[in-house]
Amino acid sequence: MIGPALRDGLGVPIALETDVGAAAFGELRWGAGRGAHSLCYLTVGTGIGAGIVRRGRAVHGLLHPEAAPADPARLCARSVPGCLPVPRRLLGGARLGPGAERAMGGEPEVLPEEHSAWPLEAGYLAAGILAIVMIAAPHRVIVGGGVGLRAGLLARTRVELTRLLGGYPDRPEFAGDLSEYLVAPALGDLAGALGGLALAQEVLIAEV
Repeated sequence: MIGPALRDGLGVPIALETDVGAAAFGELRWGAGRGAHSLCYLTVGTGIGAGIVRRGRAVHGLLHPEAAPADPARLCARSVPGCLPVPRRLLGGARLGPGAERAMGGEPEVLPEEHSAWPLEAGYLAAGILAIVMIAAPHRVIVGGGVGLRAGLLARTRVELTRLLGGYPDRPEFAGDLSEYLVAPALGDLAGALGGLALAQEVLIAEV
């Protein structure tokens, strides 16, 4: 294992985490996740990554979390000609990265807000987030990444998630327009680096 090898070779405490997992730690400590007992950080770009933190600890099992727990195509019940299908029924297939250029007529950065790709993407994301909410039950969900931060996408996704939840569960976090539950990151591109610092602090404290 690389962790013990680095620890023994360098003679210092070592913590390893995925990039999106580190970003989740950063947002929990200093960003949009402050005050939340648990959170899920999603980065939406050429793919979709997920990091889940609960009670100050990253959630890991056999693997680190992947944003692939749902069948978005069925749940969102939308089909827009010329837009991406969802390969292998993974939420990751809903991304709008460079591979989508031919299907959509351009890179996501240049697609106008009224393009049919954006309602489709919002539906896919909401369907995947629904599964995350039902399975992992995070107290907050943060959506970042080059595509995730596209103007208007988060608002569309909130509307779709509200529709899919259908009033369940009856929790104050899901009341209103979800603007306090489904949020944008506060740390921007610094989330991962700051999360690494947060992890380093945790390791050093544990060693004392």
